[in-house]
Amino acid sequence: MRAGELFEIADGNRRAVVTEQGATLFRAQWEGKELLDTLEEDGYASHGCYGQHLMPWPGRVPKGLYEYEGERYQLPITDHVKDAAIHGWTRWATWHVTEHGQDNITLGCRVLAQPVTAKRDQPPFAVSEMEKRIPAMPLSYMRSQINLSSWRHSK
Repeated sequence: MRAGELFEIADGNRRAVVTEQGATLFRAQWEGKELLDTLEEDGYASHGCYGQHLMPWPGRVPKGLYEYEGERYQLPITDHVKDAAIHGWTRWATWHVTEHGQDNITLGCRVLAQPVTAKRDQPPFAVSEMEKRIPAMPLSYMRSQINLSSWRHSK
């Protein structure tokens, strides 16, 4: 499987499937009807984001450049066609299951410091842990992010 393991949660006639790669909501069914437009049968989101987590930023950062509290940072270019940093660092990451019940799942992802250049040694989001909880019915989603870095910007 290109998207890693597929994890199912269900309650009665409702079902959802989440992938190991990106903690992507891959399938959501109600009374046998598929609610999502999914591209690949193996859960791989080859084109578009299709339920992936785009953290710590969604979209494209032109030329990978951004400014935070007066400091300028350079993110790695991950979209070479449009010369941009695209959709954060968790989209293709491997997520681990921290809890998996019949009708809910919680996945976590630890993101370590990335090669971002600035005047200081660390970017403002250096180390994070994220969890996603999907109680199946009603299908809902919660995300939390904890910054574990000791880095603090001071002027």
